[in-house]
Amino acid sequence: YMKLDSATQDIIYASYLGSDGDESSSISYSPLMKIVGNHIYISLVMDGANAPTTDGSSFLGDLSDYFIKINATTGVPVYASFITGGNGSIYQDFIVEGNSIYIVGAVLGSDIIYPTTDGSSYPDGSLTNSKTYFKKINNTNYSTEVFTLKDLFNGENFDEFLAQNKIYKSGNNIYSVINMVCDPLDTLVTIPCKGSVDVLVYKINASTGQFNMEMTVGGIKNERIGDRVVIGNKLYMIGTTSSSDFPTTNGTTIQNNSYLGELYFTVINLDTKQILLSTILKIGNSGNSSVTPRQLIVEGNNAYIVGNTDEKQFTSTNGTKFNGEEDIFYYKLNATTGAVLAKSIF
Repeated sequence: YMKLDSATQDIIYASYLGSDGDESSSISYSPLMKIVGNHIYISLVMDGANAPTTDGSSFLGDLSDYFIKINATTGVPVYASFITGGNGSIYQDFIVEGNSIYIVGAVLGSDIIYPTTDGSSYPDGSLTNSKTYFKKINNTNYSTEVFTLKDLFNGENFDEFLAQNKIYKSGNNIYSVINMVCDPLDTLVTIPCKGSVDVLVYKINASTGQFNMEMTVGGIKNERIGDRVVIGNKLYMIGTTSSSDFPTTNGTTIQNNSYLGELYFTVINLDTKQILLSTILKIGNSGNSSVTPRQLIVEGNNAYIVGNTDEKQFTSTNGTKFNGEEDIFYYKLNATTGAVLAKSIF
């Protein structure tokens, strides 16, 4: 990591962060950095020993998630730790708010050294099932206030370990939206699956670490989450669906039942679990294209969506045309009604 002078591009400080192993550069384990106040927070996955820690934690083998807090002025680490104290563990996302650090990740191994605050543990020590963990750290003395493990799914699977988890804080709750693979060995404890793959919304009490399964969104086939944003008590999300019965509020439906899926935009009230708006956005006219939603931004009453598609008959509002094997598309929507305000491809 390094800090540059924004005017001259001169290096103010620079340092290596790693172990004696090979820190993974794959997208699943890429370092995540956030700047809050005068500190830099970084989470990453280590694959070797001798990474610096301030709490005496150490690398045990395989993959192990690691968290560090750095003074942004001096570049000097203030706090550094292996988050779970075990092997086969990965971070997925974290939030820094006030005097608390909230971290969510997954474990796939039995060597969890740090005791959980509620007595939860890895179920059987096998390496064929994974659990989600939630950890709350005091941002002053770095003590662990909450550390718990939760098996979101029944069955022998890697779903939690592979989930592209992103978390958001609203009030005293941490919300997450992930893909849920459904099969006889992979059934939610409290919420049934609807199709082959659904979208699961769950929340964690930020004070106690209690997990609550909130709702699933989907139909008889496959749903995938692309991006999601929580603002106040509203969840905005985009993704793809190949279900003819995907819930919409305006009567829109998919053009075909192919596995490729079509783009949806959905808004949910997290307090009431009510779908306020849900619409399927018609990319083009072929009815047989692929679409990959990448990013969602909500500002005021507008929602902006960016992604990739190979839809050769893309219908834009400004005359732009598809030109290549796969192009980038852009939508601007009314975030309350779902009306398309602008649509372009390039």
